[in-house]
Amino acid sequence: MQQSQALYEGGEFTEAVQLLIKAADEFKATNNVLNEAIALTNLSLAYQQLGQWQQANEAISQTIKLLQSLEDSDSSQEQSQVFAQALDVRGGLELAQGQTEVALSTWQSSAKIYQHLDDISALIRNHINQAQAMQAMGNYLQADKSLTSVREILQKQPESPLKATGLYSLGNILRSLGYLNDSQKVLEESYYVAGKVGTAMPTADKYAIAQSNALLSLGNTARAQASAQLSLGNSSNAKDYTKTAIQYYQQAALIASATPTVRLQAQLNLLRLLVEQEEFSTAKALLPQIQSQIDNLPPSRTAVNYRINFAQSLSKMKQNSVEPKDVAKMLAQAVQVAKSLKDQRTESYALGILGELYEQTGQLSDAKGLTQQALVQAESINAQDIAYQWHWQMGRILQKQSNIPAATDAYSRAYNALKSLRNDLVAINPDVQFSFRESIEPVYRQYVDLLLQLQENPIKKPDNLVQARQVIESLQLAELDNFFRSPCLVPRVDLDQLLEKEISTAVIYPIILDNRLEIITRLPGQDTIYRKTTKVSKDVLEKAVEELQKDLALLRE
Repeated sequence: MQQSQALYEGGEFTEAVQLLIKAADEFKATNNVLNEAIALTNLSLAYQQLGQWQQANEAISQTIKLLQSLEDSDSSQEQSQVFAQALDVRGGLELAQGQTEVALSTWQSSAKIYQHLDDISALIRNHINQAQAMQAMGNYLQADKSLTSVREILQKQPESPLKATGLYSLGNILRSLGYLNDSQKVLEESYYVAGKVGTAMPTADKYAIAQSNALLSLGNTARAQASAQLSLGNSSNAKDYTKTAIQYYQQAALIASATPTVRLQAQLNLLRLLVEQEEFSTAKALLPQIQSQIDNLPPSRTAVNYRINFAQSLSKMKQNSVEPKDVAKMLAQAVQVAKSLKDQRTESYALGILGELYEQTGQLSDAKGLTQQALVQAESINAQDIAYQWHWQMGRILQKQSNIPAATDAYSRAYNALKSLRNDLVAINPDVQFSFRESIEPVYRQYVDLLLQLQENPIKKPDNLVQARQVIESLQLAELDNFFRSPCLVPRVDLDQLLEKEISTAVIYPIILDNRLEIITRLPGQDTIYRKTTKVSKDVLEKAVEELQKDLALLRE
């Protein structure tokens, strides 16, 4: 059990699974039901990390069945604790599979047990989980109430490790739910409490780790604030938040000298930001430090993800003496490690990113083959949150090969995958909030571009125009979801039916593409959908819109 915990914390989930299965079997053989239940609960967590949902469900169901089989008379505080923890794991599994209401109910059941046991630490984590489920269901007031309750509980606690950890968890969930300013304040308090507690205790290194974790999360929050400001058109504020994020990452890496994983994560995040800001000279100074740490990592999912992260940043530095073949070598190593771990999700991601590199270097045949392999792996475990990326990538490759019909079909698959993920994409992949403009929005706009290229006669055959209009509507909803960090649960209005009732209403869709402005229009009382194309670059058009906004502001004054 101890060995499996160490493997789990090191990201070596496949090895952890093997040991946990062995542990559960040995406990079963000696009729040690409680420890068997603990092993199975941990086994479910490890399966979840590997994306093996069926096995995770089976393990946690077996746990709960075992615990329920124990006689009530034998019930103890330890048994109740284990049962509540199993319910927490089941709730997380249910949420990950889109069963939000069921997850909330499960967590509410475990909360009652924690209240009876007076387990404040577990209750705080539980309320945070509940708030996440409430937010996903659109119960924003309830979510706010739950998070406010957590904050009030923490404020009443003395400065202690519990308080520092609770504030850290709260700050992270506030960021994922879009409460960025609150996240910043709570994480700052977590950093302060960890520092104050650490100076008064002999195990100061432990609290240095807590401080470095808080700084790493503060950097992530500042990065999210920069993204939010950029989406509002406040580029100056976005730059300020980016500088703040860089400073936090630098501090986290410095304090985390005794914690390799935190230091490496901080340095990787720092490198990515420096590359995005085109501060290549500063970025290059980090490369040897990161490379030496990655080379010494034991095989694990974490090690693979770090290699992929590093390779992605390196690929954007090609113009600065970083050879594509070196990046390809690193990604090929990541693929091999993932294969050895039998981790299909991570293998898919490594293959896809390697395919993207070949796409960038113009090796389209190799890129297509790798992307197809990545798709097979992703779809075999129903990982739609990464499968959409490979469908999109396949579409780009096919378009470059001038196969427009096949490219459009690939984009259609990517679009449908995104639609199916709309309610939980941010929850599945928190990094989406940092890169919506790079990883989500282009799928919609490029798909529309292809649909309009195929539309030769909009009056006689408007099918592609109708689909293009629907895609743009979906993009607008996705933008709102990303901005609020949760699905906007509003009823969809059928504009065509609306036009049949409103005799003086027209619907006009302006669609900004890289090299032109497309206008799709439907007039009242007509079935015809009209299209007007104006050749103008995206940059010129956006500049004109910015000038118009300034002029309108002056007129209002």
